[in-house]
This record gives sequence, structure tokens and C-alpha cells, in this order.
Amino acid sequence: MTGCHRLPRRLPDVAIVLALSCALAWGISDFVGGLWSRRDGPWVVAFVVQTGALVSTGLVALVAGQPVSGPDATWAVVAGLGAGAGTALLYRGLARGSMGVVAPMSAVTAALVPMTAGIATGERPGGWAVVGIGLALPAIWLVSTDSREKGRGGAWDGLWSGLGFGVYFLGSGQIEPDHALTPLALIQAVAFVPIVLLASMGREPLLPRSRSAWTVLWVGPLVAAANAAFLWAVDLGQLVITSVLASLYPAVTVALAALVLHERIRRWQGVGLALATLAVVLISLP
Repeated sequence: MTGCHRLPRRLPDVAIVLALSCALAWGISDFVGGLWSRRDGPWVVAFVVQTGALVSTGLVALVAGQPVSGPDATWAVVAGLGAGAGTALLYRGLARGSMGVVAPMSAVTAALVPMTAGIATGERPGGWAVVGIGLALPAIWLVSTDSREKGRGGAWDGLWSGLGFGVYFLGSGQIEPDHALTPLALIQAVAFVPIVLLASMGREPLLPRSRSAWTVLWVGPLVAAANAAFLWAVDLGQLVITSVLASLYPAVTVALAALVLHERIRRWQGVGLALATLAVVLISLP
């Protein structure tokens, strides 16, 4: 893993802030993307969001004029394929109305992939951080679980989207952050490939058919900023911990559903939110 040997044992405070910022941004984007997917279709929304992410990141990279190395370009392609597939499949699951199934499957799987890889390559979180990780994983599940959710149709979407995001976490964690703008733009460009392929395989509409579908274009820059924050968080801290913190995004989605849509937070979701808060505190301890 790039940078693993130079990482400190304790995750710096700034890395924690960056990882939690990712969770906030991804939680907002999932909430908005899920709502619009039910109206315009998941592939259309994924295409529009990805367009916004590519344009915003591409313009910044063009102005910066940073070169990209061969290894960074390779890992950017890997991360882009994972991000595109994860986004499209997550939106499809949310569009099917099974958030209580899709969100936990996606978030937990996404956290487990880089966590396993980080531990396998020598990362060793501190004692309190290990306890925090142990609490964060069930917290991710609980905050996304609706006890009255009957449908299981989106379970596979959640699993495969989580694997996609896990690949994104893993791939982007290898990119050197000192010259990350061009690789980040490459990630956004490559992400179109699985979106287009999956939509074509299912013979689903991809291009927006109305002006209103472009409303979610602003979500793209938000996602792009979160991607950049995650990359820098990994460089400052440990992939094991940052990926778990970033995967707390379902808590944001659930909170927004309660505030905006007036959906009631159920008992187990409340327990999950409390566990998530405690997990963040423990991971932050020396």
C-alpha cells in the first residue's frame, strides 16, 4: 500500500475531519441521488452526477497542470471502475425502494474491502481504534436498517455496489496526494465506463430526457470533493480507519430523511447513531 510505512500509529485529527467530511458529502449525495433516481431513473442520475464530477475535477486539474505517473494512472483506472459501478448500482438499489437493505450492504462491504487490505499489508490501528472499528461496523448496519422493510430485491445491488466502492477506496488509497488532481479527474472519466456498460446491458435509458434531470448536476462536484478529501485522509492516516469513518455515510442519509422527509428514526437506527458517535470518539483517541 502506497505510504503505509510512513504513516503514524495514531490518525491525525485532520485526517479524521477529512474522513468524516467524506461521510457527510457521500451521505448527502446518496440522499439526493436516491430521491432523483426514483423519478428519473438510476442510470440517468448516475450519468448526470458523474458529468458534474468530471467537469469540476477536470477544470481544476487543467488549471493545475499536474503530471500523472504511470502507477497513479493505473490505480486511478481501478478506482474509477469501482466508483462508477458502485454509484450506479447503489442508485439502482435506492430507486427500487429498499434503502434499509441496500445502504447497510453497501456501506459494510465497502468498509471491509480496504480494511482487510490495510491489515494484510501491515497497518495496525491502536487499541481504542480497534474498539471503535468494532463498533462502527454494526453502527453502519443499524443506522440504515428499517425494521419494517420487507423488500430484499436490492440486496444484491447493495452487495455489488459495496464491492465497487471498496475497490474505489483501495485504488484511490494508492495515489500520491501531492499530484492527485489529474488522477482524480481520470477517476471521474473512467467511472463513466461501468455506468454506460451496465445501462446498456440492461437496456436502460442513460441520457437525461428533461431539463429537470440535470438538477442533480451539483452533486457531482460534491462527490468529487469528497473523493479528494478521502485521498488526503488516507495519506495522513491509515486506510483501515479512514475507510471505516468514511463509510459512516448512511447515518447522514438517515438523518436527512428524518429532517427533510419527516421519516421517523426507529429505535435500532437511534442505537446505531449512538454507536457511530462513540466509534468516532474512540477512533480519535491516542
